[in-house]
Amino acid sequence: MTDTMSADATTAAARLAAITERQRQVLDLVVQHWTSKEIARELAISPSTVDQRINAVRDKLGARDRAETARLYAELCSICGRTIYGPAVVASGAAAPVTATRDGAIGPVFTLSDSAASAPDEWEHIASLVVPRAPIRSSRLWRLAVIVFIALGIVVVATTILAVMQALNTMI
Repeated sequence: MTDTMSADATTAAARLAAITERQRQVLDLVVQHWTSKEIARELAISPSTVDQRINAVRDKLGARDRAETARLYAELCSICGRTIYGPAVVASGAAAPVTATRDGAIGPVFTLSDSAASAPDEWEHIASLVVPRAPIRSSRLWRLAVIVFIALGIVVVATTILAVMQALNTMI
């Protein structure tokens, strides 16, 4: 059974090695459910380049679509011990400290200092989902154009309402 597992790990490592670093950057974000536009913004590339990299990996892995490509990539990473979401919090093979308090109770195995610090880039992605990064213009001309546009919209709505009311009045 271990021969089969090591053969699977060897095959997985070979398939993972066939994926370039730039393709891995894209797939790491695809696995986290980012859209092509979000990935393109994050990596400063075009959305079509993102799709090209995903399609290249899809062909390498023999997947049917983007979702299956992401699933197969995540499985390969899991088999090879590569993390997608950042560094592992606990290193493999490290002994967890167990401390006893005065009354014999066992203390916590992990403390806050044991956890990995989150990268600020992760928070920027979350913030961009909540507040899209649209350029905000502060010029008076821009504000005036918006006010005129809203006023025209109100005039159109009012005219439509008056026309409907007049049509209903003539029917009565």
